[in-house]
Amino acid sequence: MKKVLISTFTMDVGGLENFLMNIVKNIDKEKFEIHFTLNQLPKNKKNLDVLNRLGVKYHVIGNLKPNPIKFCENYSKVLDVYGPFDAVHINLEQMGGIPAAIARKKGVNNRYVHAHTTNLNAFHNRILLPFYRYLINKNATGLLACGDEAGKYIFGNDKKFHVIKNGLNINEFLNDKNKVRSYRIAQVGRLSQEKNQMFSLDLISKLDKKYTLDFYGEGDFLDELKCYSDKIDVSNRVNFKGLATDVAKVYSKYDFIILPSLFEGVPFVLIEAQASGCHAFVSSNVSTESDLGLSLLTFLDLDVDDWVSEISEYIITKPSMESITCAFEKNGYNIISTIKVLERLYEK
Repeated sequence: MKKVLISTFTMDVGGLENFLMNIVKNIDKEKFEIHFTLNQLPKNKKNLDVLNRLGVKYHVIGNLKPNPIKFCENYSKVLDVYGPFDAVHINLEQMGGIPAAIARKKGVNNRYVHAHTTNLNAFHNRILLPFYRYLINKNATGLLACGDEAGKYIFGNDKKFHVIKNGLNINEFLNDKNKVRSYRIAQVGRLSQEKNQMFSLDLISKLDKKYTLDFYGEGDFLDELKCYSDKIDVSNRVNFKGLATDVAKVYSKYDFIILPSLFEGVPFVLIEAQASGCHAFVSSNVSTESDLGLSLLTFLDLDVDDWVSEISEYIITKPSMESITCAFEKNGYNIISTIKVLERLYEK
């Protein structure tokens, strides 16, 4: 049996976490023993409960900041105590080179760093990105990315990397229900600057008053968003729903979702929405790699008036379940395809 250590920030309910949980649920457990390192415990314990039921061990090792030495000691300890590991799969964006270096020193043969973003928020991270790239390229044996743009951003334009599609179990999302106009809009994602929920509030303020907006997610911007919704007098049309524990049901309840992000790689939320047959209005800052050709995504520049015009004229349409299934198979976003690729990498 092969041992694999997957590293990530936490295991809350979100796009990256959903992708990793799909791996755990669908990988051949007779061939692979999966462990996780988490920088911190999640607020929502749903995914941890699933890991426990599946017999997957997770180890909380702390954040790189403010104590990088402690992080390195704890990561090294996991490798010593629970190894030897055949592969490490690191999902820590630009910081991936640090655990990769430790795994290299410990003799782990397969060391994969996986890129999921097309931008870094903090100024100091952008300044240090060349150094982070050096660490990654020196210590990783394989570079993985959710899409071309994310791979080029984290690893550099001249580096070769393998695109791993954010595959999902499409049967969890397919439904044959016809949508009925409800004038309800949803945005799913962390409440943060890059997700640009401020734009969403400006949008709802300019749309007809019959529209309502529900936010699904948690984050540091919650209080600021609530204050702004009060300031522009839309709080009676805006709801903060917290974490979405059953995202498939979310997509089926709304006319469409919005994603006005300042930057994204290949957002898992858009893959999920298309699997549900749910339309999405999306910022042009988001990679078009997420478009599976189902005419369910409308990409727009971040001009509120343009969004108001497009949404006001939108007529609800939904592809057939057969069309959705074919598109996912054609584009490689079926979880079975993703698992086959990862299993080959882990077994090298």
